[in-house]
This record gives sequence, C-alpha cells and structure tokens, in this order.
Amino acid sequence: MKTSHPLSLFCILFAAVLLHLRLVPSFALLDPTMFSSVAIVPNAAAPQPLNPGFVSADTDYIRSSCKTTMYPATCYHSLNHYATAVQQDPARLARVAVGVSLAKAKRIAAFLSNQSREADYGAQPRVVAALHDCFSVFGDTIDQIRDSLSQMRKLGGSSESLRFQMSNVQTWM
Repeated sequence: MKTSHPLSLFCILFAAVLLHLRLVPSFALLDPTMFSSVAIVPNAAAPQPLNPGFVSADTDYIRSSCKTTMYPATCYHSLNHYATAVQQDPARLARVAVGVSLAKAKRIAAFLSNQSREADYGAQPRVVAALHDCFSVFGDTIDQIRDSLSQMRKLGGSSESLRFQMSNVQTWM
C-alpha cells in the first residue's frame, strides 16, 4: 500500500498549471491574419528533433517567440526541438505548440489515471477524490486542446472570421 503525501498532490496541481503556460506565443494568437495564406495540414509528418548543440536562426526564432509567454524557458525547452519544422513560421509554431501541449496533457492524464487507480486501493478518501477530480479536469483539458487543433485546421475566411476562430483557440488554450 502506497501512502500519498500532500506534496505529491501539489506536484500534480503544479503540473496542471504548467500545462496552461501558454506555450503558444501571444503574437500567434492575437494576429489571425498571419494564418490566412497558410494551409494547415492535419496529419503532417512529425518534425525531426535538432542536434542538441545546434543553434540556428530557427532556434533563435523559437527563443524570441517564447519570450512573449508566461514561462519562456519552459516554452523554449518544449519547442526548440521543432525549430527546423517551424522554419520561423508563426502559424507552424502555433500548431506545434498546441500539439506539444496536447502530447504533454495526454502524458499527465495517463500518470493521473495510474495514480488514481493506485489510490483506489487504500488511500485516504480525500486523496482519492482529489485524484479523480484532477483526472477528470485533465480529460476536459485534452478535449479543449483537441478543439483548438481542430479550429486551427479550419482557419480561413474573412478577417473577422479569423479573429473569432483565433479567439476560440485562445480561450480553449
């Protein structure tokens, strides 16, 4: 029987907060016109990671874009591996950032699911309830991130329509 500690719950909640750290640079969400000529490919091949010691204009672009986020270092470390795929394109950067957020949310949800199952066997009822609530919230989070990706794939139309669509993405993220 494993004993749960308040610190582990704090870590889980901290992870939940970090998930919404807004990896998507703010300029990408606020300027919908940049998406007007970009085709969003739903099943694009996975970008290849960079050589860890390699620095280029593409990685500098990621670094400067991440400076506009709430957590620039976390943003950069999450996205710099995709610099060659982004190619200094704000629309690609936004899609990659949302995709990375979705992947991380899925991993956290899997972790919470495992913790929740373990807690069902002998943990304090309040801990069990908190883990189940947290897992449920992450399910909603994953749905909202998927909605964001779906909305980004449908971008187009008038400037007003783009603003509305990007507002949806910004709200869900």
